[in-house]
Amino acid sequence: MTNKNNEKLREKIQKIVDSARSQDGASYALQYLFPDAPVNDTFVYGRRDTEGVDAQFRISNPNTKYDYFKLNTSSEIWSKSEVERFRETDDPLNELASAISKIEKSQDNRKHRLRVSLLEIFSHLFGERNPISPEWIKSIVFFSPYFIKEKDISGGLFTLSNFDKLRSIVVRGLLPLGGKEIVRRLSVAISDAEDISLLCDLVRLLAGDAREDGTKGRDILDLEEAHDLRNKLLVRVREIANRNGIWSQAHPQSILWFWWGAQENQEVSSWILEETKNEHSLVMFLRTMVQTVYSSSGNFDRVNRKTLENITNSYEIVSRAEKAKKSQNSDIARIAGDFLAALNRDEWGEEHPSTDNV
Repeated sequence: MTNKNNEKLREKIQKIVDSARSQDGASYALQYLFPDAPVNDTFVYGRRDTEGVDAQFRISNPNTKYDYFKLNTSSEIWSKSEVERFRETDDPLNELASAISKIEKSQDNRKHRLRVSLLEIFSHLFGERNPISPEWIKSIVFFSPYFIKEKDISGGLFTLSNFDKLRSIVVRGLLPLGGKEIVRRLSVAISDAEDISLLCDLVRLLAGDAREDGTKGRDILDLEEAHDLRNKLLVRVREIANRNGIWSQAHPQSILWFWWGAQENQEVSSWILEETKNEHSLVMFLRTMVQTVYSSSGNFDRVNRKTLENITNSYEIVSRAEKAKKSQNSDIARIAGDFLAALNRDEWGEEHPSTDNV
């Protein structure tokens, strides 16, 4: 495009911006959606390493493509000054607290879009040129329960929850660092964290499992570094389990699976069997094992039998669920029934009732 044509385009865009209710918001929205648009020096956030990725991502993302057809300058937009503060702050805990306060003060039908756009902004904050700091890791971990519980599932062939996005944000910010520095920064977060759900997922992804039949980590940490990181987190897992705090964590299944993978023995299996003698803990475990499968033909809940068998004595758990299904407490009976129904579904959602417990 020639300079003359570019100037004409700039003038037309500026007229649109000038006529908007919020000129700053409209300018920001245009630059957010079209990173190469000639809008007057609007700073949004750092471009990804690959040219055009931002725009391509937004037009294909169901959470943002709507904005290509309607400039939305309401409070769903994060302002230029807010985004700049995220990038430059020395106090990310306070900035995140302010951001969540803004979300919670907005109308209910806007909260989802604010959370989704906030996490997308964070996905651009850290990377090769800007590794994530210990303060940012601690802050994201601290507020992770808020985002995890809201889920905000993104549609499409491959669904992403807030949990998935948080994990990706932190990992992207850690990858430029060496193994020792990754261990150091995560160790700081491990020692301070009240909720370790996200940390369990992160450590398992980076360090892998200790057991032979477990998941393999990325080739970032050496064996000693992986062992050190797993053991530090394992201490916290046991501490939380000993004070009956697993079920109050934002994502108990991540903690249980980290625990299972962190050692060769059956410690987590024994803990589950002892813990689920209590009806409340049984219900919490049954709910933890039920996973939603997202499908173009309709979503459904399912319990993976192999997964259940791996983590504990599945025969005993199913026997307890069948007993709980007959409970006088309607909530307990419903949850147990949902678990048993989900257990009998295959990966396509078809039900195959079993005559055996497992």
